Amino acid sequence: MILDEDIPVTGAKTWLGPRASTVSTVSTLCSDVEEDKSTSFEHESRLEDIATRFTRLLCSNTHTEQKLAPILMRGIKVLMSCGYDYLDVSSVLAVTVEHHSSLLSRLTKTTLSDKERSFIILAQMFIAHTIVLDECVVLSNWHKYLFSSYCDMNCLKRAIARILKRMEYTLTVEPDRVSDLAHSILNFS
Repeated sequence: MILDEDIPVTGAKTWLGPRASTVSTVSTLCSDVEEDKSTSFEHESRLEDIATRFTRLLCSNTHTEQKLAPILMRGIKVLMSCGYDYLDVSSVLAVTVEHHSSLLSRLTKTTLSDKERSFIILAQMFIAHTIVLDECVVLSNWHKYLFSSYCDMNCLKRAIARILKRMEYTLTVEPDRVSDLAHSILNFS
């Protein structure tokens, strides 16, 4: 896995759609187009529901859930703004839940603040999306839209490397578990 440099993208300057090669821009996050606002209420509501179910799978108490939800929602919006469909995003979130659970079991003597935990989850979401999806959003975009107020790019790269090391580079998750969690996140029974 390349942690030191982003993968260069050829010809990707604007919105690329759901199945383009490596996604290099997340410009739709900053869109203020009026038609986007009028048609996005249902989409926004669905994203909030997904974020709520995702956060509940990660947290054992309501207070922590309320602190993490807004930050995690931004991570989900980054993925959705790149044209991934709901099922793909829910699969990424399912893998993130499993990876986070695994990481927490290895950090039994470590106390994490809610903010620190939310950014660890976002970093794990980045890792999960690189292994679940064919096309990934480059790390520099994750940093720009999600981490820039928290840490610099080099710190983010080191954090991802440390997360991978703490997980002993074991990123496999049982497919049935991913499917069950993804359907739970999408609220399918």
